[in-house]
Amino acid sequence: MNDTIVGCVNPSSTLMRPKFGPGMLLQADDLDALSTYTRDLNRLLFRSFFGCGVVCGLVVEPGNEDKCGKLAVSIGSGLALDCNGDPIYVPRNQVVTLDDCKKDLGDDLWVLLCATSKCCAPRTSSCGCDDDVPAATPTRVRDGFEIRVVSELPKCACHCVTTDSQPAGEKASANAGAMSMTDDSCPCGPTDGCYESHYKGECDCCDDCTDGSCDCSCVVLAELTRSTDSGEWTANHCARRFIRPIFMRDYQCKAAVDPKTLLKKEANLQALVVEVEKDLKPRTNPKRARKQR
Repeated sequence: MNDTIVGCVNPSSTLMRPKFGPGMLLQADDLDALSTYTRDLNRLLFRSFFGCGVVCGLVVEPGNEDKCGKLAVSIGSGLALDCNGDPIYVPRNQVVTLDDCKKDLGDDLWVLLCATSKCCAPRTSSCGCDDDVPAATPTRVRDGFEIRVVSELPKCACHCVTTDSQPAGEKASANAGAMSMTDDSCPCGPTDGCYESHYKGECDCCDDCTDGSCDCSCVVLAELTRSTDSGEWTANHCARRFIRPIFMRDYQCKAAVDPKTLLKKEANLQALVVEVEKDLKPRTNPKRARKQR
């Protein structure tokens, strides 16, 4: 033992991989451990490297309500990561129709993408010694998803909190914070509420979910807001947490830009063009021009 060690603890990790030997009789648990270890490792790395949020796609486009108040919401294909680190893959565009004519939708709704799974491909185990037919056992687990449109933001759903739209439900402890959006700023740095804990190296998780009230497998795609003047619905993508290997401002998040700022930038650009044109314009020598005359 190293004499320089003055204190030590040696607990075990939750990650466990299988190990086989020659002539070993394998059971179902042994084979399941192959995929379980790989999945647990991927989940740990994904949620540690990126956290939760939308990886790509999943653009929300609300339609107009009909006479009965039915609202059709289209969601593009894409990929997201939930708070557990599990991928949620939407291979094709989806449409959700709110067909309850009697219920008032209100003016603010939330579009959620939640991970689901189901067992499939049942198979019976064959054994010549038993006269009774054994029960069928699923041999595959298919990942799925569920798109929900809710009036209140559930607890621990992965999202960003904007200054102009506070969630109706409780804030997620890991992602709570105000987002400051300006034309020249990139809301992805250490001071932004959506990524502050990520830059601090904190492990994002929801610890107070023992009662099963948390939706850690749900990712917010957008906030739907109805205009009081026109009654049309618009999608605010600033409510979602956008993640990429290199953090960047969400291209779907259109920040409110001051018109004066745009005019100032346009004037500076025009002045720069004039200066460049002056430098590119050929200069004539006055003495040479006199000789040509």
